[in-house]
Amino acid sequence: MPKVSAIISTYNSERFIRECLDDLLAQTLYREGGLEIVCVVSGSEQQEAKIVSEYAARHQHIVSTITPRETMYQAWNRGIALSTGEYLTNANTD
Repeated sequence: MPKVSAIISTYNSERFIRECLDDLLAQTLYREGGLEIVCVVSGSEQQEAKIVSEYAARHQHIVSTITPRETMYQAWNRGIALSTGEYLTNANTD
């Protein structure tokens, strides 16, 4: 069970999502198995879902879901529901 779940809500942020994920993957906590990354792709018109799926296929502690467009707070609540960490944080793509 991860110690921390980092929730990313993303909408039309294709330009930033790779760097955001790479930054989280580089964290010591992730490398030690203590960080889970939860991505909520919220009705994006860009390619975040594809990018997140590629990362999730290569990294076991990335969870993702694709939803119709919803508010940031709805997306965060969805991410919280998917999280398994003891603690939560948000991670913005920009």
